[in-house]
Amino acid sequence: MRTILFLFTSLFLSVFQTVTAQNYHPGNDELLASGLALVTIETEGGIEPTAEMLEAPEGCWGTGTTNKTKVPSRMIIQKGEDVLYDSGEYEKKVSGLLLSIRGNSSAHSLKKPYKIKLQKEEDLLFRGNKAYKDKDWALIKDDQDITLNSLVGFKLGEMAGLRWSPKFQYVNLIVNGDYRGVYMLVETVNESEKRLSVNKDSGYIIEYDSYWWNEDLSLEEGKWYRYAPMRYTFKYPDSEDITQEQIDIIQSSVNAMEQSVEDGTYEQQTDVSSFVAWLMAHDILGTYDNGDSNIYLTLNDDKEDTKFQMGNLWDMDTIERTEGAWSNIHIMWGYYFKWLFES
Repeated sequence: MRTILFLFTSLFLSVFQTVTAQNYHPGNDELLASGLALVTIETEGGIEPTAEMLEAPEGCWGTGTTNKTKVPSRMIIQKGEDVLYDSGEYEKKVSGLLLSIRGNSSAHSLKKPYKIKLQKEEDLLFRGNKAYKDKDWALIKDDQDITLNSLVGFKLGEMAGLRWSPKFQYVNLIVNGDYRGVYMLVETVNESEKRLSVNKDSGYIIEYDSYWWNEDLSLEEGKWYRYAPMRYTFKYPDSEDITQEQIDIIQSSVNAMEQSVEDGTYEQQTDVSSFVAWLMAHDILGTYDNGDSNIYLTLNDDKEDTKFQMGNLWDMDTIERTEGAWSNIHIMWGYYFKWLFES
């Protein structure tokens, strides 16, 4: 199966050669002729979004970001002769968008990934169903084959049977008149009917996060890390909206789940099939990472018999690196699978 994926990636590369933006300044007509949608973003005053580097505190890991600016902007999406979308000029809660740099270590690369916060919900993939409309989107850079990895990984998530896998399209991107290259315009991980849906009043989406030290709120340290502390942070509810009662509920639920892993009663607390699907996908992908961010768990509500489910795949920058072996997640020192296999 992994060989098939490698062949697929090679075929994709031969058919669709991504173009680096450096020293290349194509006109709009040339970009539209490529067949890809053209995303044009103009920021107010031509101001570029910025972010400062932030080193992890002693004992933790990662290079994060701080002081991210959110720049009011307008975005137009074209394909061929058709204008598919025009956000309009920025007006808070009415039109336009806020553009910011996304990511942690990737935010410090030459080619920036971007976060898009629309002021009015829209489906930027134009699927003809209002349920897909959302305010949160991302533009992921295409260098180092990251989006090709994501293409394969997202499709594998679907094939493995995970409840949701981010949908996307490849686009050419122009920001303030400057061609930035080919990007993946993609759905982000958040609570939504057509994304990671949980009960809006009593459900949770949490992320196992090595960058917890750069978040406003996190749960207590778990018992599973070995070399650097990892904690769960909140994707839903947002840290600004969550109550202490909700924090206590999810903390208690996580504690009970981790205890069930330790004592072998994990089937009472976890949706085993979702854990199997998530791991199987990474085994097929040959993932080298063995502990990092972008590991999502959902709890649909706070009922006593509700089980944790694994969320979607996201971080695929180290796939295809464990030739002839399982993914390194089997020996992951910072998550549950090693102990689940030993139960």
